[in-house]
Amino acid sequence: MNEHYVLLTTPSITNDIVKFNFPFNNMERIPNYNLELISGTITTSGTHAGADLRMLNSVFNYSSNDNKGVSLGLFIEGKNHVLDYTQSSNARYTINGNINILEFNLVDITNAPITNIINVKLLLKLSFPKPDELSIDYRSRVPLPSNL
Repeated sequence: MNEHYVLLTTPSITNDIVKFNFPFNNMERIPNYNLELISGTITTSGTHAGADLRMLNSVFNYSSNDNKGVSLGLFIEGKNHVLDYTQSSNARYTINGNINILEFNLVDITNAPITNIINVKLLLKLSFPKPDELSIDYRSRVPLPSNL
């Protein structure tokens, strides 16, 4: 597996929606890859006991009972209205390789939107197979006919 790290630092923020132009979107040859949040910081103008960063892009390996986005990470309040990502185990989500914009929203612990977002910084890890591994990986998932 290849790994690539992406730092997102200049979002477009409208109310509770945070958008980043995704700088690693030249994945035409690889249809899907894994995305995981490594670290992050969210600055708000108010106090919040905690926050859930929800990715609004579709993923293949996630479901929830509220259908309000993919929970990318849980953040807790630090100093001066800064929410820090502190999970020790990161979820890995399988996303489409042709994404140009990553879109998120932020909700508090009661699932209410957080609209006083000032800035968001995220470090993401992308994992994808090497080109010569694609056919081997694909063959291992395709059932072969049985010889009776």
